[in-house]
Parts: sequence; C-alpha cells; structure tokens
Amino acid sequence: MVSVFSRTGIGLFVSGLLFSVSGVVAAQDGVPVNRAQIVAVFPHDPEAFTEGLFYQDGYLFESTGRVGHSEIRKEALETGKMIAQTSLPDGYFGEGIVAWRNRLVTLTWRSERGFLWSFPGLKMLGNFRYKGEGWGLTHDDSSLIMSDGSPCLKRLDPVTLRVLSRICVKAAGVPVSRLNELEYIHGEIWANIWMTPEIARIDQ
Repeated sequence: MVSVFSRTGIGLFVSGLLFSVSGVVAAQDGVPVNRAQIVAVFPHDPEAFTEGLFYQDGYLFESTGRVGHSEIRKEALETGKMIAQTSLPDGYFGEGIVAWRNRLVTLTWRSERGFLWSFPGLKMLGNFRYKGEGWGLTHDDSSLIMSDGSPCLKRLDPVTLRVLSRICVKAAGVPVSRLNELEYIHGEIWANIWMTPEIARIDQ
C-alpha cells in the first residue's frame, strides 16, 4: 500500500495502480500515467505535519515536521490514537523515517543531521551527519534509500549510513526533481513529487 495524508485523514491507495512523474512531460512523451483508487480513509491528527510514514505490525509510525514541534509517533491506524511518541531536540525540523531491524532512522530537513532511535521503543540512541537536505527514507533488502529534493536518490549502508551509490531519476530523458517521501514496493521505489499530486514509480 501507499499512504497519503490530508489534513484530516489518511487515504490508502490500491498498491500497483499508479502514479506518474511530471504530468505534462509524461503525457507528451509516453511515460505511463495511471489514476489511483482510494480504498479506505482513516482518522489523523490535523495538527500533525506529516513528513515520514510507514506501516508495520499493525501500527503507523510517523515523523512530523516544524521546528519545535517535530515528533516520532506510533499510532493505531483504525482510530488515529497515539500509542507512543517522542520529540526531536529543539531546533530540528523532522523529515523521513525508516525502520531497519531494531532501530529507527530519521532525517531532518536542513540541519544535515539524522537521529537513531530504538524500535519499537522510540528511545534516542544517537545521531549522524550527512551533506545536504534530508527529505524521505525507505529501504530495500540491503540498503536504505534517501531523497534530498534533487532528482538523485542516495543508497546508504544501513549500519554505517555512508552513501553507497546514487540513483538519478528521469522521465523521457528529463530529470525529475522534488522527489520526496519514499516507499519500496515490489522491487520499485515510489516517490511522491512535492508540490504536485503525482507519485513516481522508479525502477532500478
């Protein structure tokens, strides 16, 4: 499944239906564009500025943004009830989130610093540095995958968090920028394109 937040609810889309890169370029140059079908909507805190999100073991794990109000949350999907939460240190704008084995990895927007947390306990374990902005996170079987708003995604070693390689995304030969929140689905990377209603399906 792929999830998209509105201010008041979570829409769950049918996995595999989708979503495109830049609508005009795609329509003119033959990149397939499909429509999503909403199959369910669940309640969500309208004050939470969602930046990162994944669903595991029956719960949503969410990273929220805004300086001074950035949190990591564990929530019940059906009710939106908060099960656990913790706050990022003051001064950080929370971004992408991903689970790798027994820890969470989270990014911040412009501070060039990420944080490590116990999973599912949400206790801070440490922090790490990276260059540039932090946007979205997901993982495949061997690496973390990070977006920074550019057309190029970074593969990270899940233990050392060092950059292993880059995947630069194009549609009909045109770089696709503003790649944001990421999901890994059936061997593809899915990325919403910030400031558009579109999601890119990225092969590797």
